[in-house]
Amino acid sequence: DEAAAWLAIGLVHALRGDVAWGATLDARVDAAAIPTTALPAFARPAFARLLGRAEAPEAVTDADLEGLAEVPRLVVAAGRALRGASSAEVRAALGPFADRPDGRSLLALVGSLEAAAPPKAAEDAAPGLRRSYADAVVAYVRARVPLGPPEGKLREIVEGYLRDPAVGERRADDAVARATDDAVAYAAIGTLYDALADPARSRRAWHKAFASSAEPAFAGGLAAAMARANDPDAALIYGTAAAAGSGDPAVAWTALARALLDAEKYVAALEAARGAIDLAGPDVLGDALDDALAARRALGRAAQAESLAARRGRATPPITPPRDDDPTDAVAALAAYRAGASPASADRLWTATRWNPRAVAPRAALLDALAPADPRRATIARELVALAADRDAALARTAVFALRRR
Repeated sequence: DEAAAWLAIGLVHALRGDVAWGATLDARVDAAAIPTTALPAFARPAFARLLGRAEAPEAVTDADLEGLAEVPRLVVAAGRALRGASSAEVRAALGPFADRPDGRSLLALVGSLEAAAPPKAAEDAAPGLRRSYADAVVAYVRARVPLGPPEGKLREIVEGYLRDPAVGERRADDAVARATDDAVAYAAIGTLYDALADPARSRRAWHKAFASSAEPAFAGGLAAAMARANDPDAALIYGTAAAAGSGDPAVAWTALARALLDAEKYVAALEAARGAIDLAGPDVLGDALDDALAARRALGRAAQAESLAARRGRATPPITPPRDDDPTDAVAALAAYRAGASPASADRLWTATRWNPRAVAPRAALLDALAPADPRRATIARELVALAADRDAALARTAVFALRRR
Protein backbone atom coordinates (compact mmCIF):
# COMPACT_ATOMS: atom_id res chain seq x y z
CA ASP A 1 0.00 0.00 0.00
CA GLU A 2 2.85 2.38 0.75
CA ALA A 3 4.41 1.75 -2.66
CA ALA A 4 1.03 2.29 -4.35
CA ALA A 5 0.60 5.54 -2.45
CA TRP A 6 3.99 6.86 -3.53
CA LEU A 7 3.32 5.66 -7.07
CA ALA A 8 0.20 7.86 -7.10
CA ILE A 9 1.88 10.82 -5.40
CA GLY A 10 4.80 10.69 -7.80
CA LEU A 11 2.46 10.59 -10.79
CA VAL A 12 0.59 13.68 -9.65
CA HIS A 13 3.83 15.59 -9.04
CA ALA A 14 5.17 14.51 -12.44
CA LEU A 15 2.04 15.65 -14.27
CA ARG A 16 2.39 19.02 -12.56
CA GLY A 17 6.02 19.32 -13.61
CA ASP A 18 7.52 19.18 -10.13
CA VAL A 19 9.66 16.01 -10.12
CA ALA A 20 10.12 12.90 -12.23
CA TRP A 21 7.67 10.07 -11.56
CA GLY A 22 10.17 7.25 -11.14
CA ALA A 23 12.55 9.41 -9.10
CA THR A 24 9.84 10.16 -6.55
CA LEU A 25 9.06 6.48 -6.15
CA ASP A 26 12.73 5.50 -5.86
CA ALA A 27 13.37 8.18 -3.24
CA ARG A 28 10.63 6.88 -0.94
CA VAL A 29 10.54 3.09 -1.28
CA ASP A 30 12.86 0.31 -2.35
CA ALA A 31 10.76 -0.37 -5.42
CA ALA A 32 13.14 -2.94 -6.86
CA ALA A 33 12.63 -5.18 -3.82
CA ILE A 34 8.82 -5.08 -3.99
CA PRO A 35 7.04 -7.77 -6.04
CA THR A 36 4.52 -6.35 -8.46
CA THR A 37 1.86 -8.66 -7.00
CA ALA A 38 2.28 -6.97 -3.60
CA LEU A 39 0.55 -3.86 -4.93
CA PRO A 40 -3.20 -3.38 -5.35
CA ALA A 41 -4.43 -4.57 -8.73
CA PHE A 42 -5.01 -1.05 -10.07
CA ALA A 43 -1.37 -0.07 -9.48
CA ARG A 44 0.38 -3.18 -10.85
CA PRO A 45 0.57 -2.35 -14.59
CA ALA A 46 1.98 1.16 -14.02
CA PHE A 47 4.40 -0.09 -11.35
CA ALA A 48 5.75 -2.89 -13.55
CA ARG A 49 6.23 -0.64 -16.58
CA LEU A 50 7.83 2.14 -14.53
CA LEU A 51 10.39 -0.36 -13.25
CA GLY A 52 10.94 -1.87 -16.70
CA ARG A 53 9.79 -5.33 -15.64
CA ALA A 54 9.18 -7.86 -18.36
CA GLU A 55 6.18 -9.33 -16.56
CA ALA A 56 2.78 -8.25 -17.82
CA PRO A 57 0.31 -7.90 -14.94
CA GLU A 58 -3.30 -8.58 -15.74
CA ALA A 59 -4.78 -5.46 -17.25
CA VAL A 60 -7.39 -3.50 -15.35
CA THR A 61 -10.53 -3.68 -17.47
CA ASP A 62 -13.08 -0.92 -17.86
CA ALA A 63 -15.46 -3.01 -15.73
CA ASP A 64 -12.84 -3.14 -12.94
CA LEU A 65 -12.70 0.65 -12.90
CA GLU A 66 -16.22 1.00 -11.53
CA GLY A 67 -16.05 2.19 -7.98
CA LEU A 68 -12.42 3.37 -8.09
CA ALA A 69 -11.74 6.89 -6.84
CA GLU A 70 -10.00 9.59 -8.89
CA VAL A 71 -6.37 8.86 -7.97
CA PRO A 72 -6.50 5.08 -8.57
CA ARG A 73 -8.14 5.70 -11.93
CA LEU A 74 -5.41 8.21 -12.75
CA VAL A 75 -2.79 5.53 -11.98
CA VAL A 76 -4.60 3.02 -14.19
CA ALA A 77 -4.79 5.58 -17.00
CA ALA A 78 -1.07 6.37 -16.66
CA GLY A 79 -0.28 2.66 -16.81
CA ARG A 80 -2.17 2.47 -20.09
CA ALA A 81 -0.26 5.49 -21.37
CA LEU A 82 3.04 3.78 -20.52
CA ARG A 83 2.14 0.80 -22.70
CA GLY A 84 1.23 3.10 -25.62
CA ALA A 85 -2.54 3.08 -25.30
CA SER A 86 -4.66 5.46 -27.37
CA SER A 87 -6.21 8.63 -26.01
CA ALA A 88 -9.59 6.89 -26.08
CA GLU A 89 -8.33 4.05 -23.85
CA VAL A 90 -6.72 6.49 -21.43
CA ARG A 91 -9.86 8.63 -21.33
CA ALA A 92 -11.94 5.54 -20.62
CA ALA A 93 -9.72 4.75 -17.64
CA LEU A 94 -10.10 8.28 -16.31
CA GLY A 95 -13.86 8.16 -16.72
CA PRO A 96 -15.63 11.05 -14.97
CA PHE A 97 -12.26 12.47 -13.89
CA ALA A 98 -10.98 13.08 -17.42
CA ASP A 99 -11.72 16.80 -17.20
CA ARG A 100 -10.01 17.32 -13.85
CA PRO A 101 -6.62 19.13 -14.05
CA ASP A 102 -4.49 15.98 -13.66
CA GLY A 103 -6.67 14.06 -16.09
CA ARG A 104 -6.34 16.81 -18.68
CA SER A 105 -2.57 16.84 -18.20
CA LEU A 106 -2.35 13.10 -18.79
CA LEU A 107 -4.56 13.28 -21.87
CA ALA A 108 -2.44 16.13 -23.24
CA LEU A 109 0.64 13.97 -22.70
CA VAL A 110 -0.89 11.06 -24.60
CA GLY A 111 -2.16 13.39 -27.31
CA SER A 112 1.33 14.78 -27.89
CA LEU A 113 2.67 11.24 -28.24
CA GLU A 114 0.00 10.46 -30.81
CA ALA A 115 0.12 13.71 -32.74
CA ALA A 116 1.33 13.57 -36.30
CA ALA A 117 0.84 16.97 -37.86
CA PRO A 118 1.72 17.39 -41.54
CA PRO A 119 5.47 18.09 -41.78
CA LYS A 120 6.50 21.63 -42.62
CA ALA A 121 9.02 22.36 -45.30
CA ALA A 122 12.59 22.11 -44.06
CA GLU A 123 13.39 25.67 -45.10
CA ASP A 124 10.74 26.98 -42.68
CA ALA A 125 12.46 25.48 -39.65
CA ALA A 126 15.19 28.09 -39.03
CA PRO A 127 12.92 31.17 -39.22
CA GLY A 128 10.46 29.33 -36.99
CA LEU A 129 13.09 28.81 -34.31
CA ARG A 130 14.18 32.44 -34.58
CA ARG A 131 10.59 33.49 -33.98
CA SER A 132 10.40 31.09 -31.06
CA TYR A 133 13.53 32.63 -29.55
CA ALA A 134 12.04 36.12 -29.80
CA ASP A 135 8.80 34.85 -28.24
CA ALA A 136 10.78 33.23 -25.42
CA VAL A 137 12.70 36.43 -24.66
CA VAL A 138 9.44 38.38 -24.38
CA ALA A 139 7.83 35.69 -22.23
CA TYR A 140 10.87 35.60 -19.96
CA VAL A 141 10.89 39.36 -19.41
CA ARG A 142 7.14 39.57 -18.82
CA ALA A 143 7.33 36.79 -16.23
CA ARG A 144 10.29 38.32 -14.38
CA VAL A 145 9.17 42.00 -14.55
CA PRO A 146 5.38 41.93 -15.07
CA LEU A 147 5.00 45.68 -14.44
CA GLY A 148 7.54 46.61 -17.09
CA PRO A 149 6.85 47.66 -20.70
CA PRO A 150 3.94 45.87 -22.39
CA GLU A 151 4.43 42.79 -24.52
CA GLY A 152 4.10 44.66 -27.82
CA LYS A 153 6.80 47.15 -26.90
CA LEU A 154 9.14 44.39 -25.75
CA ARG A 155 8.60 42.53 -29.00
CA GLU A 156 9.51 45.64 -30.98
CA ILE A 157 12.74 45.97 -29.00
CA VAL A 158 13.68 42.32 -29.49
CA GLU A 159 12.92 42.33 -33.20
CA GLY A 160 14.88 45.53 -33.66
CA TYR A 161 17.83 44.20 -31.67
CA LEU A 162 17.98 40.97 -33.66
CA ARG A 163 18.24 43.06 -36.84
CA ASP A 164 20.68 45.60 -35.38
CA PRO A 165 21.52 46.00 -31.64
CA ALA A 166 21.61 49.79 -32.06
CA VAL A 167 18.00 49.76 -33.29
CA GLY A 168 16.96 47.69 -30.31
CA GLU A 169 18.76 50.07 -27.95
CA ARG A 170 16.95 53.10 -29.39
CA ARG A 171 13.63 51.34 -28.97
CA ALA A 172 14.54 50.37 -25.40
CA ASP A 173 15.38 53.99 -24.58
CA ASP A 174 12.03 55.04 -26.00
CA ALA A 175 10.22 52.43 -23.86
CA VAL A 176 11.89 53.79 -20.71
CA ALA A 177 11.04 57.38 -21.67
CA ARG A 178 7.36 56.41 -21.95
CA ALA A 179 7.31 54.43 -18.70
CA THR A 180 5.75 55.72 -15.50
CA ASP A 181 8.40 53.99 -13.34
CA ASP A 182 11.95 54.33 -14.62
CA ALA A 183 13.40 51.74 -12.23
CA VAL A 184 10.97 49.01 -13.25
CA ALA A 185 11.41 49.83 -16.93
CA TYR A 186 15.19 49.66 -16.66
CA ALA A 187 14.89 46.36 -14.78
CA ALA A 188 12.82 44.95 -17.63
CA ILE A 189 15.33 46.19 -20.21
CA GLY A 190 18.20 44.71 -18.19
CA THR A 191 16.39 41.39 -18.07
CA LEU A 192 15.75 41.58 -21.81
CA TYR A 193 19.41 42.23 -22.62
CA ASP A 194 20.39 39.32 -20.40
CA ALA A 195 18.08 37.04 -22.37
CA LEU A 196 19.65 38.40 -25.56
CA ALA A 197 23.11 37.46 -24.21
CA ASP A 198 24.32 41.07 -24.07
CA PRO A 199 25.86 41.33 -20.58
CA ALA A 200 27.30 44.81 -21.05
CA ARG A 201 23.96 46.39 -21.97
CA SER A 202 22.24 44.35 -19.29
CA ARG A 203 24.61 45.65 -16.63
CA ARG A 204 24.10 49.27 -17.72
CA ALA A 205 20.33 48.92 -17.61
CA TRP A 206 20.37 47.27 -14.19
CA HIS A 207 22.71 49.96 -12.88
CA LYS A 208 20.21 52.61 -13.97
CA ALA A 209 17.40 50.65 -12.30
CA PHE A 210 19.32 50.55 -9.02
CA ALA A 211 20.28 54.22 -9.32
CA SER A 212 16.58 55.07 -9.73
CA SER A 213 15.50 52.96 -6.75
CA ALA A 214 17.92 51.16 -4.42
CA GLU A 215 15.51 48.31 -3.68
CA PRO A 216 16.80 44.83 -2.83
CA ALA A 217 15.30 43.34 -6.01
CA PHE A 218 17.18 45.84 -8.17
CA ALA A 219 20.39 45.23 -6.19
CA GLY A 220 19.97 41.52 -6.86
CA GLY A 221 19.40 42.10 -10.56
CA LEU A 222 22.46 44.32 -10.76
CA ALA A 223 24.55 41.73 -8.89
CA ALA A 224 23.59 38.99 -11.35
CA ALA A 225 24.28 41.29 -14.30
CA MET A 226 27.71 42.14 -12.88
CA ALA A 227 28.46 38.46 -12.44
CA ARG A 228 27.65 37.74 -16.07
CA ALA A 229 29.65 40.81 -17.14
CA ASN A 230 32.80 39.28 -15.61
CA ASP A 231 32.90 41.34 -12.40
CA PRO A 232 32.44 38.83 -9.56
CA ASP A 233 33.81 41.09 -6.82
CA ALA A 234 31.29 43.83 -7.54
CA ALA A 235 28.60 41.17 -7.87
CA LEU A 236 29.26 39.95 -4.33
CA ILE A 237 29.09 43.50 -2.96
CA TYR A 238 25.68 44.16 -4.49
CA GLY A 239 24.61 40.60 -3.70
CA THR A 240 25.26 41.30 -0.03
CA ALA A 241 23.02 44.36 -0.24
CA ALA A 242 20.32 42.36 -1.98
CA ALA A 243 20.42 39.58 0.60
CA ALA A 244 20.45 42.01 3.53
CA GLY A 245 17.30 43.73 2.34
CA SER A 246 15.53 40.62 1.09
CA GLY A 247 12.71 38.85 2.88
CA ASP A 248 14.53 35.59 2.13
CA PRO A 249 18.28 36.16 1.87
CA ALA A 250 18.96 32.52 0.97
CA VAL A 251 16.96 32.95 -2.24
CA ALA A 252 18.95 36.07 -3.12
CA TRP A 253 22.28 34.32 -2.51
CA THR A 254 21.19 31.27 -4.51
CA ALA A 255 20.21 33.43 -7.49
CA LEU A 256 23.61 35.13 -7.41
CA ALA A 257 25.42 31.79 -7.08
CA ARG A 258 23.66 30.58 -10.25
CA ALA A 259 24.70 33.71 -12.15
CA LEU A 260 28.30 33.30 -11.02
CA LEU A 261 28.26 29.65 -12.06
CA ASP A 262 26.94 30.71 -15.48
CA ALA A 263 29.92 33.05 -15.75
CA GLU A 264 32.34 30.32 -14.59
CA LYS A 265 33.39 32.41 -11.57
CA TYR A 266 33.57 29.42 -9.29
CA VAL A 267 35.32 30.91 -6.25
CA ALA A 268 32.77 33.71 -6.01
CA ALA A 269 29.95 31.25 -6.74
CA LEU A 270 31.09 29.11 -3.83
CA GLU A 271 31.07 32.15 -1.55
CA ALA A 272 27.52 33.03 -2.62
CA ALA A 273 26.40 29.43 -2.18
CA ARG A 274 27.84 29.35 1.33
CA GLY A 275 25.80 32.43 2.19
CA ALA A 276 22.70 30.65 0.94
CA ILE A 277 23.49 27.41 2.83
CA ASP A 278 23.94 29.29 6.11
CA LEU A 279 20.52 30.91 5.83
CA ALA A 280 18.48 28.40 3.82
CA GLY A 281 15.35 26.67 4.96
CA PRO A 282 14.49 23.19 3.70
CA ASP A 283 12.85 24.53 0.54
CA VAL A 284 16.04 26.28 -0.63
CA LEU A 285 18.77 24.16 0.94
CA GLY A 286 18.86 21.58 -1.86
CA ASP A 287 19.46 24.24 -4.52
CA ALA A 288 22.11 25.97 -2.41
CA LEU A 289 23.96 22.70 -1.85
CA ASP A 290 23.74 21.89 -5.57
CA ASP A 291 25.37 25.25 -6.37
CA ALA A 292 28.15 24.70 -3.85
CA LEU A 293 28.74 21.19 -5.19
CA ALA A 294 28.99 22.47 -8.76
CA ALA A 295 31.48 25.16 -7.74
CA ARG A 296 33.66 22.78 -5.71
CA ARG A 297 33.75 20.19 -8.47
CA ALA A 298 34.66 22.86 -11.04
CA LEU A 299 37.51 23.96 -8.74
CA GLY A 300 38.75 20.38 -8.45
CA ARG A 301 38.07 20.14 -4.71
CA ALA A 302 37.03 16.49 -4.77
CA ALA A 303 37.29 15.76 -1.04
CA GLN A 304 35.21 18.79 -0.09
CA ALA A 305 32.69 17.94 -2.79
CA GLU A 306 32.35 14.39 -1.45
CA SER A 307 31.49 15.55 2.06
CA LEU A 308 29.05 18.10 0.69
CA ALA A 309 27.44 15.45 -1.53
CA ALA A 310 26.70 13.37 1.56
CA ARG A 311 24.90 16.34 3.09
CA ARG A 312 23.05 16.93 -0.17
CA GLY A 313 21.83 13.34 -0.07
CA ARG A 314 19.91 14.13 3.10
CA ALA A 315 18.31 17.30 1.75
CA THR A 316 15.09 17.89 -0.17
CA PRO A 317 14.36 17.20 -2.97
CA PRO A 318 16.16 13.86 -2.78
CA ILE A 319 18.57 12.84 -5.52
CA THR A 320 18.12 9.41 -7.03
CA PRO A 321 20.32 7.80 -9.69
CA PRO A 322 18.82 7.57 -13.18
CA ARG A 323 17.24 4.25 -14.15
CA ASP A 324 17.76 3.06 -17.69
CA ASP A 325 14.66 0.85 -17.53
CA ASP A 326 12.32 3.71 -16.57
CA PRO A 327 10.63 5.10 -19.71
CA THR A 328 9.78 8.33 -17.86
CA ASP A 329 13.36 9.05 -16.72
CA ALA A 330 14.52 12.07 -18.73
CA VAL A 331 18.02 12.03 -17.24
CA ALA A 332 18.60 8.42 -18.31
CA ALA A 333 17.08 9.09 -21.74
CA LEU A 334 19.35 12.11 -22.27
CA ALA A 335 22.41 10.12 -21.22
CA ALA A 336 21.46 7.32 -23.62
CA TYR A 337 21.03 9.79 -26.48
CA ARG A 338 24.40 11.42 -25.78
CA ALA A 339 26.04 8.01 -25.61
CA GLY A 340 24.68 7.03 -29.00
CA ALA A 341 22.53 9.39 -31.04
CA SER A 342 20.06 7.46 -33.17
CA PRO A 343 16.39 7.62 -34.19
CA ALA A 344 15.61 5.14 -31.40
CA SER A 345 17.36 7.15 -28.70
CA ALA A 346 15.71 10.35 -29.99
CA ASP A 347 12.30 8.65 -29.80
CA ARG A 348 13.05 7.59 -26.24
CA LEU A 349 14.06 11.15 -25.40
CA TRP A 350 10.81 12.44 -26.90
CA THR A 351 8.76 10.05 -24.76
CA ALA A 352 10.64 11.07 -21.62
CA THR A 353 9.94 14.75 -22.26
CA ARG A 354 6.22 14.01 -22.36
CA TRP A 355 6.45 12.74 -18.77
CA ASN A 356 8.66 15.65 -17.65
CA PRO A 357 6.94 18.87 -18.75
CA ARG A 358 9.56 21.17 -17.17
CA ALA A 359 12.73 19.34 -18.28
CA VAL A 360 14.71 21.74 -20.46
CA ALA A 361 17.92 19.82 -21.23
CA PRO A 362 16.26 16.91 -23.07
CA ARG A 363 14.15 19.35 -25.06
CA ALA A 364 17.26 21.26 -26.08
CA ALA A 365 18.85 18.01 -27.20
CA LEU A 366 15.77 17.16 -29.26
CA LEU A 367 16.06 20.40 -31.23
CA ASP A 368 19.35 19.01 -32.54
CA ALA A 369 18.18 15.41 -32.77
CA LEU A 370 15.00 15.88 -34.81
CA ALA A 371 14.94 16.59 -38.52
CA PRO A 372 13.85 20.12 -39.48
CA ALA A 373 10.59 18.85 -40.97
CA ASP A 374 9.72 16.68 -37.96
CA PRO A 375 6.55 18.15 -36.40
CA ARG A 376 7.82 17.27 -32.93
CA ARG A 377 10.47 19.95 -33.32
CA ALA A 378 7.83 22.68 -33.47
CA THR A 379 6.17 21.18 -30.40
CA ILE A 380 9.45 21.31 -28.49
CA ALA A 381 9.97 24.93 -29.51
CA ARG A 382 6.49 25.89 -28.26
CA GLU A 383 7.14 24.13 -24.97
CA LEU A 384 10.44 25.96 -24.50
CA VAL A 385 8.69 29.28 -25.11
CA ALA A 386 6.18 28.36 -22.41
CA LEU A 387 9.00 27.35 -20.06
CA ALA A 388 10.60 30.76 -20.57
CA ALA A 389 7.81 32.08 -18.34
CA ASP A 390 8.32 29.40 -15.68
CA ARG A 391 8.20 30.30 -11.99
CA ASP A 392 11.82 29.13 -11.64
CA ALA A 393 13.95 31.95 -13.06
CA ALA A 394 17.02 29.76 -13.65
CA LEU A 395 14.99 27.13 -15.50
CA ALA A 396 13.25 29.82 -17.54
CA ARG A 397 16.54 31.41 -18.55
CA THR A 398 17.89 28.01 -19.61
CA ALA A 399 14.82 27.54 -21.81
CA VAL A 400 15.46 30.88 -23.52
CA PHE A 401 19.08 30.00 -24.22
CA ALA A 402 18.12 26.56 -25.51
CA LEU A 403 16.30 28.35 -28.34
CA ARG A 404 18.95 31.04 -28.80
CA ARG A 405 21.71 28.56 -29.59
CA ARG A 406 19.77 27.12 -32.55
